[in-house]
Amino acid sequence: SFLRIFDRAFPQHPISLGGCEVFQLQWAAALSEMARKKVRVTRENALKKILKDEEDTTKKSQAKQKHRSEFREEMKNVLREKLAQVKEQIDGKADSADKGASSMDVDAGGSSKRAKVIKTISKLKKPKQTAKEAKADRKLLRAAKEQGVIKSVKAARRIL
Repeated sequence: SFLRIFDRAFPQHPISLGGCEVFQLQWAAALSEMARKKVRVTRENALKKILKDEEDTTKKSQAKQKHRSEFREEMKNVLREKLAQVKEQIDGKADSADKGASSMDVDAGGSSKRAKVIKTISKLKKPKQTAKEAKADRKLLRAAKEQGVIKSVKAARRIL
């Protein structure tokens, strides 16, 4: 490769090979047998190490992401099963569910600018729920918390 570049750059130079294939092969063999400089070898090894490290980190991050998504799905499934059991119990006791629904309090939320930005971003990310669905979800989550199935309504919403 060096000889080809040299030939193109200096076609009239006495070292230029000018089409002599036998000499080119001898010259290439001599170059390949020459000792490589330690600096170049070190550089090449460092570059190889950087590339290998990048590949390893991408593989590791992909595996981590896969495990996290599997874990999230498993958590969602477990929570849905628990909420289905709570819903069955609530359907059986309609009177107690109505009493629990009448004592609902509305959270005012934060008045800071940051809270408003986070709220609008979350609204944009999620598809809008109807008012009836949202009310039913809140009732269900609060009932599940009262029964001790979940520890926090906020955490359960985040999982779902």
